[in-house]
Amino acid sequence: MDGNAGGDDQQHRENRTFSARDLRALAHPLRLRLLESLRMDGPATAARLAARLGESAANLSWHLRKLAEHGFIAPDDEHGDRRERWWRAVDQYTTITEADYLGESDLRQARDALTTETLARQFDRANAFVGQDWPDEWRAVSAIGHWVLLLSPDELLELGKEVTAVIERYEQRGTARVPGDHEEQVLFQLQVFPRKRGGQR
Repeated sequence: MDGNAGGDDQQHRENRTFSARDLRALAHPLRLRLLESLRMDGPATAARLAARLGESAANLSWHLRKLAEHGFIAPDDEHGDRRERWWRAVDQYTTITEADYLGESDLRQARDALTTETLARQFDRANAFVGQDWPDEWRAVSAIGHWVLLLSPDELLELGKEVTAVIERYEQRGTARVPGDHEEQVLFQLQVFPRKRGGQR
């Protein structure tokens, strides 16, 4: 859930159990964009984020404080001074383990709200790419598609582990070097779920 690539070696995957309030706080389109920007583009002030996202700094300041209140971001002391506050993402990824939410209806509702917003953000990213002007070398290797597989739950779990291992290998390779002239940040979005037979939604 909400896997966002980017960040430096000090950032890591967030492994904690979230409350329903935490999940609801994050399940906001603008807050997801803020957190994504801090993770991918690095620490920033509300004014700098306003320039990145096309929003007012005053509005972003309120949302940044909400993200900080729930532990998703924190002040960045390396950049901050008395005149302006800089913010950084606490972690590179937010991971939600489904098993932690199976028996709590309030938590599941909050989790579902965050999932809905995350899916909308993933669609927005992919849709934006379609309308952007990229060189042919990037167009030729980019892909949006799907496969239909017949799997058991255990097989799906194993597939997820294998795919994650490959992605993490490339991710670790990327964090160990300075980006080259022909390199860009690449978003690898993954959605895996069972389908109701007979075409039911």
